[in-house]
Amino acid sequence: MYSRFRSFWLHFQTQDRLHDDTLLNTFGAEISVFGMGRVGVGAYDRMSELHPETVVGIDFDTEVVNKHQSMGRDILQGDPSDADFWEKIERSHSIKLVMLALPNLQANLDALEQLKKISFSGRITATAGYPEDEKKSLNSGATAVYNLYTEAGTGFANHVDVHYEHKL
Repeated sequence: MYSRFRSFWLHFQTQDRLHDDTLLNTFGAEISVFGMGRVGVGAYDRMSELHPETVVGIDFDTEVVNKHQSMGRDILQGDPSDADFWEKIERSHSIKLVMLALPNLQANLDALEQLKKISFSGRITATAGYPEDEKKSLNSGATAVYNLYTEAGTGFANHVDVHYEHKL
């Protein structure tokens, strides 16, 4: 309901921001990983190895954010499916790649909708658990989709093949 009448409510908003409503500095990152659960952390760490100092993680959970910040990761608190989140991102950000590792399809679709609304021009990748989820994400604006189960199975088989003592 808020999204529908958002423009109306914005007329009542003051220019002064509350402490929790300050602009978010993306640290000059070119890659952002949304969702810092197991998949997101793995993606963040690998992208940080491949592209040092160009990755920022984003999660909505304060405890998760604090934990990762204490470990030296560049993590911001926010919900990419929330239109207000995008109002807080600095306008001069350098993000060219968004990696959606959110906990479910609907969260990814909501984030894709918000990225479309702000006319994000970079690449957007998303995770999916099922082939129909892949199609929905691609139809909603993702440029690439990673099927967690298919890729995990392929990776598992490759790992076993490399380490299997008695080659078949």
